[in-house]
Amino acid sequence: MKFILLMIRILELIFNLFNKKLLPQVIIGQNITGAEVSAILTPFTTNLWLSDGIFETINTKNLQDFLAVNDVNTFKYESERRDCDDFAYMLQGDITRWYPAGSMGIVWGICYGNAHAWNFFIDENMKVKFLEPQTDTIFEPTTEQIWIMII
Repeated sequence: MKFILLMIRILELIFNLFNKKLLPQVIIGQNITGAEVSAILTPFTTNLWLSDGIFETINTKNLQDFLAVNDVNTFKYESERRDCDDFAYMLQGDITRWYPAGSMGIVWGICYGNAHAWNFFIDENMKVKFLEPQTDTIFEPTTEQIWIMII
């Protein structure tokens, strides 16, 4: 009986190994100081919360490769239970586990005409890009009204 249970466990491990989507290797970005991050973000809002003193830029293509295997965007939206802020926090956590030094953060403000939370990052060209965690869409900042940016 123990042999059968052991064989089942080995088969489960093999199955999980082959069905697990592998994360892309991180392309290490350029170091940017907290002061540089503040200067990059201040045109969007002066309400900033920086968690570290040193960050690294994020390569856009590398991030897209990560998003292709990340599943946050597959969750079902549920008002007040799994809404925009929850998606932003889930994606933030997943990206932080993948690339802890990456310059990824959360934005609160007005987007799509409504109060909303989404993500942002500083790319390889030291430019801010926004990321909608519910769809994995990366977009350029336009007319969004930003209340706070947390990185």
